[in-house]
Amino acid sequence: MSNDDSEQQTATAALSEKLGGFEQRSTAQVAALSETVSELSNAHNAYAAQVDALVEGTSVGTMLHRPRMLDFGGALPVASPGSGRLGPPVTTNSAENQSREAGLSASALPQGAVIPASRNSTLGHIRTPPRHRAVAVPNPEISFLQNEIRAMQSKVHHATSSAPDIDRVIEESKRTPFSPRISTMRIKDARKVNFLSYEGKGDPKVHLHTFLLTVGRVDFEPHEEDAGYCKLFAETFVGPALLWFASLQEGTIDSFTQLSTTFVKQYSSFIGVGVTDAQLWNLSQGPNDSLRSYITKFKEIMVQIPGLSDSAALSALKNGLWHQSWLREELTVNRPSSIQDALHRASNWIVAEEEKAALAKKYKVTPKPSFDQGAMRSLQG
Repeated sequence: MSNDDSEQQTATAALSEKLGGFEQRSTAQVAALSETVSELSNAHNAYAAQVDALVEGTSVGTMLHRPRMLDFGGALPVASPGSGRLGPPVTTNSAENQSREAGLSASALPQGAVIPASRNSTLGHIRTPPRHRAVAVPNPEISFLQNEIRAMQSKVHHATSSAPDIDRVIEESKRTPFSPRISTMRIKDARKVNFLSYEGKGDPKVHLHTFLLTVGRVDFEPHEEDAGYCKLFAETFVGPALLWFASLQEGTIDSFTQLSTTFVKQYSSFIGVGVTDAQLWNLSQGPNDSLRSYITKFKEIMVQIPGLSDSAALSALKNGLWHQSWLREELTVNRPSSIQDALHRASNWIVAEEEKAALAKKYKVTPKPSFDQGAMRSLQG
């Protein structure tokens, strides 16, 4: 008992150390994520401030480069007709347009007359020719900073959204479908026994039988046997089967019988259909089938039928043989005492058939479809 207590204490200390290390790693990861989120937020704010400053500078530069109006303070002088000298100043507008604004017709104006500009008119101002509006060219530096900000925002979102998922995964991994009686039970170290794993594919009955045969080598105390079976059986689950086990309601499994029943029900669709006598009776030897292939198929089906009697097996064996087979005649003339006796005789006929085929190949003689068929025809002739 002292050895058992020391082993239990050692196992408890090792498990506590593993749990402590896991919690420390989880805490360090959460702290690193928080620090990363803080750094990303500061970098995002710095980039945003730079973009705001660049945008404001670009706006001022755009205002300074707007088109200006040229103001000459009056009309431009023009040369009088026939004089070659500059006459009184006139505007660049045509006389017809000026007279329209002054209420006069162009024909009533004397040659060389000047129409003074009114106070409310724009005749005294000359605008520069209209310019095409300049297409805004994106600033490469601003575009780069905007892309950097988008990348920073994406990283911040990913970091802040993944941190709760990690906490949730850790909490879910601590849940167990076992009741407190099973989950708190400390069992002996069974690492020396290798159990086959189950991924969620294959016959669950086969896996359960294999586990029961293997777990029999573990020396459990009477009070820990049921809990030990539950824990070791759960350790055989991998992949989808492990996810199914983890999805069971917490604290609902309180015995190995309950666990094995739930397991078989979950994967009952993979239970293989048993072989019946009908499959054995439906087996037959074709005219070109060798005796070896027929006997091999017969044995494979026969061993899967539990409780098959010798008489039923002998009848099925004779029923499936080719009607000209010498083995069929042998089973009729000399009745075998058991199915094993019949299969032993069949082995002798297989050797004779294959030996004749090898000799025919050696002497380049076309072999008969079957040794039994050729021998039967020779006897009939």
